[in-house]
Amino acid sequence: MLLLRTLFLSLTTGITLNAMSQQERLVLPLPVNKVLQSGDQKNNSLLQGRGITDTKFFEVVDLTGDTAILGYLPTEKFKNDRMAIATPVPKQDWIYDIVDEGMIKNFGIRGVSAMYVIHDISVGRVSEGNYVRIKGRLYESPVGMNQYKPVKTIDEFALEGNSDISMVSGLVRQAITSSVTTATGGVNQGGVQKLLRREEVISSEKDNYLFISKRVFRNGIYISFDDFKQGTPQFDNFYVKTDTAARKTTVYSFTKRDSTMVPVTPWGVIAGGELYLYKDGILYPCEAIGNNLVISKYIDPARRKNHGRFWRSNIGERFNELEDANPFDNKYVISINNYRQTKAKGEAIKINADTGELEL
Repeated sequence: MLLLRTLFLSLTTGITLNAMSQQERLVLPLPVNKVLQSGDQKNNSLLQGRGITDTKFFEVVDLTGDTAILGYLPTEKFKNDRMAIATPVPKQDWIYDIVDEGMIKNFGIRGVSAMYVIHDISVGRVSEGNYVRIKGRLYESPVGMNQYKPVKTIDEFALEGNSDISMVSGLVRQAITSSVTTATGGVNQGGVQKLLRREEVISSEKDNYLFISKRVFRNGIYISFDDFKQGTPQFDNFYVKTDTAARKTTVYSFTKRDSTMVPVTPWGVIAGGELYLYKDGILYPCEAIGNNLVISKYIDPARRKNHGRFWRSNIGERFNELEDANPFDNKYVISINNYRQTKAKGEAIKINADTGELEL
């Protein structure tokens, strides 16, 4: 058992991490017979001949924090690594290029400008085939008015039996189209809604997840995800005790007034500025990317911010086996079974920024 302040001292001793190669990438192809255009160019070309000349009938605002990465796949080259699934152009432009043309036309015909704010979009492969998950919010404004109202909170998950990930763009298009076509009409409930300008919408959406994107985390024990969202750990001081036989860690809290150790089951802990999700007796390194919390194992080691220094010095060093001492080893992968009651099974990659629960 180690006192937290002692653990922090060990972080200043200059831990040397092994040189890490750049993460492999699988770059998705552009849709067949598509010419890459900006959002404005695409909208104009779709609506020519309809008597509609305004642009921005459908705008995508990407707040995911990564302009290219959509998901991850296992790689045979390095068993503990993951291959990143990347878009061939910036993610926002790629979405413009794959969305359903009829959907965009319908916005123009209705005289509506739609803003599709994306906080998270993930694609990958599970036991049932390819998947896509999209999280965000849809806004609409009369064309040219810049007066947006929220229409729908988006939380789409779609599966297809195709095992060829290069074909996943069709599934993404399907998910976006589905989320839009079921939202027509707005959600003006319980009185008059405040209309927002475009910049106010984006600012408000960013502010909702400022507790993540600011990336400044206070050390301590967070018993619940709400504690983390508020930035207020219930305990500033803690011990960790590792059972090397069971490969499990127990977290103990204590206070300055009372040094009695009390075992707790936290949502997560932060030590030396590093965030760790606590689940079933294991601490998993995590970090912020945009408005998302991602398990650090999946991030390109060259870009990874949480290298598990606290974990390696104070937990991993107690294990004799190399794989046990590596927080990014495959033995620490978290499996999700029957995801959203679809029977899909896959690896947990992210933490839901609203609920604190694990996501594909």
